Amino acid sequence: PTTASAGTETGITIYGDKFGDATATLPPPGRAVLFTKTTQAGTVGHQWMMPFDGEYLFWSDDSIKVKVPSIGYDYLTGTPLNNTAGTGIIGVLRDGCIDSTASSLYVPFSAINEGILNSTGAIVVINRKLTSRNGNGGYDLYYTNAYKGLNGGAAMPAFEKSVVTWRCATGVNWRINEFADIPAAYQNNACKIDYGPMPAGVPAALVAYTEVDSISYCGTSSNDVWFAFLKKFSIVFSNTITWSTDTSTAIVLNWIDTLDMQTVATHELGHAHQLFHSNNPANLMFWLANGYKRTLHADDLSGGNHIVHISAVDTIPSCQPAMHRVAAADCNDASTGVLNIAPDVFLQYFPNPTSDYINVIIENNPPSENLEIHLFNSLGQKLRESKLWTGGEVNVIRLDGIPPGLIHALITRNGVKSGSFQIIKL
Repeated sequence: PTTASAGTETGITIYGDKFGDATATLPPPGRAVLFTKTTQAGTVGHQWMMPFDGEYLFWSDDSIKVKVPSIGYDYLTGTPLNNTAGTGIIGVLRDGCIDSTASSLYVPFSAINEGILNSTGAIVVINRKLTSRNGNGGYDLYYTNAYKGLNGGAAMPAFEKSVVTWRCATGVNWRINEFADIPAAYQNNACKIDYGPMPAGVPAALVAYTEVDSISYCGTSSNDVWFAFLKKFSIVFSNTITWSTDTSTAIVLNWIDTLDMQTVATHELGHAHQLFHSNNPANLMFWLANGYKRTLHADDLSGGNHIVHISAVDTIPSCQPAMHRVAAADCNDASTGVLNIAPDVFLQYFPNPTSDYINVIIENNPPSENLEIHLFNSLGQKLRESKLWTGGEVNVIRLDGIPPGLIHALITRNGVKSGSFQIIKL
């Protein structure tokens, strides 16, 4: 094929002559297939990467079949880090010389894989999946106080639009919640969204970084690993960048030290979706922020759908609950909050973010207890208040006339504060 994704076990066949006869499927000594490396730092000259031995399917003197790899060795250094096959020519290494193809292989996306050592010291490539880490079929995301305060709270609606973009496109099960509202049993699995300096060991010049905080494996032994799965991730947005958080218009930016939060957030969430960089400039996952990209290119959508396809299925035998695909009817609700306002009394609020209204449902509140909701802006000015009906009825709180931004909701019970939450008004 002339188009093949990386990290999906898709194989290509290379025809020629004098490749050298192989033993089994491995290439002869001093010979290898070379793929164009996805550039991540603007390097000059052609950058090559090589597959691990287990990615070769067939090698003969006149044909080679090999999987398109998302991980492998750097050709020059031999290091197995940050090496992803991207769109470009293919080479065959023969005794120090490289013969390359006249035409390019188009790589639409690269799915993140893991390489593990088996008992013989060989590297085995396995899928990395998304699973259920919050007891509700997916992952809980939460904001730090630093991110909440960015641009007066305006960064949150921008980020949540990015979450909704992925949820509605692929069904990935992410929801945004207050950390305190995440059940204690799942707080350690929650994914942090932060604003500040880059973590230790990460280049300080990066504008944002998605860190895989923890992964684990399903299998019986190092010789029988079925797949890896993401336990949690975190995203930090650099505090050295001026962030535009206007989600309604595309203002002119220099894309150097002033960037669009929604574009960068959607890209970083692509990494959390288990996609590597691309070297196709039109792709959302292109390695360089080079303009507004708030929606998914067809290549990015294909990559996201692949990850959800392998993740939202029960594995047999199963060692980790499968991720539950978000229903299309629910994809625009990135956050359905639950607030415990008294012993055995719970308040649900949704959708959040929202543009026109928010629904509030009270469960188990005695009829004698009077509940009210009070809405305030970031300056502490009261916007409106309303009595809340209990017993499972839906209270529709209208937000007409309130400008976009962060709204603070205070719940009182018989005139005494019993809880609070935040509404993102789009």
